[in-house]
Amino acid sequence: MALMTLVGLPFEWYMFRTTLLNYNVIPGFEELIARCIHEETREEEQEMPMPKGPPAAFSSHANKRNNSETKSKGKVGPKAGRK
Repeated sequence: MALMTLVGLPFEWYMFRTTLLNYNVIPGFEELIARCIHEETREEEQEMPMPKGPPAAFSSHANKRNNSETKSKGKVGPKAGRK
């Protein structure tokens, strides 16, 4: 059944099919279906357009830096008279 599934995959999946067949052990049907679903999800994620601007992690870091700089501008330094 697993071989029939591999034969039924579209031509664009040749790399996936070749990779599986190079292991010398064909996975069971359930594992094969799970790998196909994973591969399809991975391909869909690659086709999604990237959002414009910097990635969220970088913009979050930049926002924290910008906010800390604006807060520190009003500070004068250590108080006089403290030992």
